[in-house]
Formats: sequence, C-alpha cells, structure tokens
Amino acid sequence: MSRADPAAGRRAVGLYLLVAAVYVLTSPGRIDSIDGQIRYEVTHSLVEVGRPAIRDPALKRFGVRTPEGEVYAAYGIAPSLTPLPLVWLGGLRDGPREELRRFLFALADPLLGALIAPLLYLFLLELGVAPRSALGWTLASSFATLLWPASDTVLEQVQHALLALVAVYLGFLSGHRGSAVLAAGGGLAAGLLLLYQESYALLVPTLALAARAGGRTGRSTPLGRVLVFLGTAGLGLVGWVEYNQLRFGLPLASGRLGGGGHPPLLGNPLEGLAALLVSPGKGILFYSPLVVASVIAFPAFRRRWPELASVVAAATAVHGLFVASLSIFHGDWCWGPRYLVVLLPLWALALPFLPRFRLRQPLVAALVAAGVVVQLLGLSLVHERFFYERQLPTYFWYRDTAFYFRESALTARVGEIASTVAGRVPETADYFAPAPYRDLLTYYIAPPGPVEASPQWMPYFRIFYLPRPWPLWLPTVDPERFDRPVPPLPATALLVLVGLAGAGLVRWGFGRAEAAAAGSEVGG
Repeated sequence: MSRADPAAGRRAVGLYLLVAAVYVLTSPGRIDSIDGQIRYEVTHSLVEVGRPAIRDPALKRFGVRTPEGEVYAAYGIAPSLTPLPLVWLGGLRDGPREELRRFLFALADPLLGALIAPLLYLFLLELGVAPRSALGWTLASSFATLLWPASDTVLEQVQHALLALVAVYLGFLSGHRGSAVLAAGGGLAAGLLLLYQESYALLVPTLALAARAGGRTGRSTPLGRVLVFLGTAGLGLVGWVEYNQLRFGLPLASGRLGGGGHPPLLGNPLEGLAALLVSPGKGILFYSPLVVASVIAFPAFRRRWPELASVVAAATAVHGLFVASLSIFHGDWCWGPRYLVVLLPLWALALPFLPRFRLRQPLVAALVAAGVVVQLLGLSLVHERFFYERQLPTYFWYRDTAFYFRESALTARVGEIASTVAGRVPETADYFAPAPYRDLLTYYIAPPGPVEASPQWMPYFRIFYLPRPWPLWLPTVDPERFDRPVPPLPATALLVLVGLAGAGLVRWGFGRAEAAAAGSEVGG
C-alpha cells in the first residue's frame, strides 16, 4: 500500500467488492470443464474423507490408478485447496444432489480473480501513478482483457496470474524497502505456482528478478533478496514432491505423463507463437486488444522502471516461448489463449506509462471498448457450442494446426448470439445439459454420444440455447425437477448491493483523500 495515500486501502477494498460482485454475477455458476470437475472431486474427497482421491465412478477413467486401487488426479493440489472453504461451507446446507457445493466451487475463480484488481491498483500507486489514473487502468485491465472471462470459469489460470502478480509486487517492495521478509513472501507466492503446474519452475526465476529493484538498501542487497526469494520459492518444490509421494509413492511422478492417448506434448513453437499472437481463433491481440496499449507503453515504462520492465520482459519471453512450444498451446477447450492469462496483470503495469500523442485518447477508448465487447461475447454462451457444432474430435488441434487461422470462436459467437436471441429453446430440449448424471445442474458437460453426431443431439439440451451467466439461466429451470443451488433473485440482488457498496467505498475513499489534501493546504 502506498504510504503517501492513507485512503488507498479503502479504495482497494471497494475495488475488490465491485469487481468481485461483477465477476460472480457473470460467472456460469456451474462447473464448465472436465478439468474443473476432476479438481472438484479432489476437493470434495478432501472434505468428506480427508484424502485427495477420485471416488466419483464417472470420473475414475480420467485419473491414475495406483497398485493399491486408489485413483488420483494428475493435477496439482493447489486448485483443489483454494475452493476447499467454499465447498466445506456448501456442505453445511447442501441437498443430496450437492448442487450448492459445486456452485460455490465455481465461485473460487471469480473471488480470487477479483483480488488482482486491488493488488494491481496498489502496485500502480507504488509506481507513482496518480490514484484516479491507477483506478481507470485497473478497471480497464479487469473488464477489457481476458482476465474477466478467465475469472469466470473453473479453469484456474487466473489463480496463476494472481500469484505471479503477488510475487512480483512483494519482490519489488522488498527492494525499495530493504526487506528480506517481503522477498520471502514474494518467493512463497511464486513457489505456490509449482503446486498448480510444475512447469512454472521455468517462470519462477524471472519473477525473482523483481527483488533486484531498488539496488542496495541498508543491509539488503539485490543478490541477497533474490536468493531469499528463490529459497522460499523452493518450498513449492518441496510441496510438489510431497504430494507426488502421497499419491503415487514416487517423489517425481506427478501422473501428468501417463499416456491415455494424448498427443505428444511438444509442437512447433513458430506455429504456436503465430497463433497465440495474431490468429483470429486464439490471438491475444484479438481476445485482449488492450495489450496493444501495453506494447506501445513499454519503452516509457522501461525508462521509468528498468528493473521491473526487465521482469515483465523476461517472464513474457520465457513463458510465451514455453507455451508456444506446446502442442496444446491454446489450452482447449476454452475461450481464448488461457495459458497467457498469467502474464496479463504484469503487462498491465505498463499501461499508465502510455506516452501522450495526438490520437492517444481515441486509441485507448477504442481498445477498451473493443476489449469489453470481446469479454462480454465470451461470457454470453457456453464455449462447448462452438466445438460441438463443428463436430470437432477431442484432439482436433493436433492434426489441424492451422485450424485457428481459419476458424474463430470469437467471430462465431456473434452468430451464436444472434441465433439464440432470434430463436428459442428447442421443444426437444427435455434435459438441461449432457452429463453423466442428467438430474444435475452444476455438473460438467459430457457428450452423450459421438462428437461427430453432436448437431443431432445438441437440440435435446437446454444449456446450449440459454445465456451462460447463472442469474440468467438459473431462473429458467424447473424448481420441482431440479435443486437450485441458490434462490436466483435474492442472490442476484445481494450481489448487486455488494457491487454498489464497493463503488461507494471507492468514491468515499477519493473524497476522504481530497478532503485531507485540501485541509493540509489550508493548514499550511
């Protein structure tokens, strides 16, 4: 927190309440990915039996079976731990179908993703950005980039982004305040990334460079702070090894390379990089147009904060090249290039340093407006519709690497929305969603038959023809037939009030700061 701005904390709290309310209101309110369903099952097992096993019969084929007969997920433990308090709370009032538990599990990303906003705001204040400017750029980053839809899914990349920003923020503060404790905190945040994916071992050293900022401060040296950062980050590696030992009895076996017909891990990095940047189907410039402003602003940002700019550049190069080298660089099935989400808050640090030029204001307005529209398109309908309507097999992307230069979920979404608005739910839609358990609302979507026949079976399920945010689809389900996880109208009203309270707290924080400044001037 900026020590020169005593009202910054109030504004940060208000900002969190505002962004969290919007994120929760626009979330699907259900588990929208098989990956998320598996992670929920681990969370549920931790709550119920105290071990991270897969017990749901419909999910066991996706796990790794041990010689003892237990089935474990080939994922890190962190994305199953973060929603654990929510799932535990849901169990206190849940019904036999456990709709409330899955509903609350799906809110972990919105609630954690919203934390990026106040943290980014406080970081920008530390960089000398004026409070109102910092607020504007934070709101733009929150609602005009992929951070918004990435926070409204059970795919946990937004949690990675939060930890990366915490690591860089604390590392930066450790240098400017000469604090080894802050460096240790930054390293711990970076180390937690390893409990999501061990591949983040490549990114952690670049984040540690943030501790060099400020040079020598008292007894604190840049090298010393970096070593402290890396030392505490190593605790994440210890946790990863221990979790592997717990599940499989082998410290280095995470279960990720278990085969199962998955295509080879590595692909063509040139194809991946081109697709991640400029393809209509997965290009970050299409899904987060505000990145253009970050690129333009980066030279000025580098002149003002060279050490911090080197962190952003190094993290972008290392992580970007790694993701581009994966055969599944696009992270499907999903909306946009989700594996790049971890970098978005770091790129946002450069935004306030956008130089002034004649068309600056129209350019920023156009980029923000386009970004908001793109994110709203992503939040409007379920993503699976795009893939099923094209009858795409699970690993289509491996055999057709040019697919996203021909096809785009972004441009297709316009037609999908138009057909949804013009039409209505088919009379044949007797079921809510295709899932192993047809009487559930919040379970993930699973094809009921061959994907090649999806246009024939899709009209039997309402979910493909309803809006995606839960306040819009939940009131349409029959309460006599399904267990609604929450009463939709009271829950929506409560969240609107929370958002308004957050906006009021932000405004009050500015008023208090301006009044204090005026009083100081009069007193002087």
